[in-house]
Amino acid sequence: MPARKKQVDGLFEGFDHLGFIQPYWFDSEQVREVDRDFAALIRRRPEPSTIDPAGVVEIISRYFFFADRTVIQGVSRAPWMARPDAAGRGGWEYADVPAHGSQMLPVEQAAQSLFDRVQREAA
Repeated sequence: MPARKKQVDGLFEGFDHLGFIQPYWFDSEQVREVDRDFAALIRRRPEPSTIDPAGVVEIISRYFFFADRTVIQGVSRAPWMARPDAAGRGGWEYADVPAHGSQMLPVEQAAQSLFDRVQREAA
């Protein structure tokens, strides 16, 4: 399913980052609908929304959804570190996990490095 170009522009700019704020999506006829706004995406669905009981159990028992599940059947989160494939065939392109190496630092230096990076990210 090709994704609608106007809906996808900008949603996947940071797809190769390790964050978890992924857009939501569902397939409708010949188009993959994608949006960061869950409520807006649900309003665009042609079929009525049905609660996903497994999703409800996941939230109650673990306080988060497993994998790409949501509380509505047929609506999913985009896969982690992925964006719709450029060919528009309905698949996903996955980014490589960044190389981290195996550098060993003293605890104090590792803590300072982490603190510095968090400050830069927050700024």
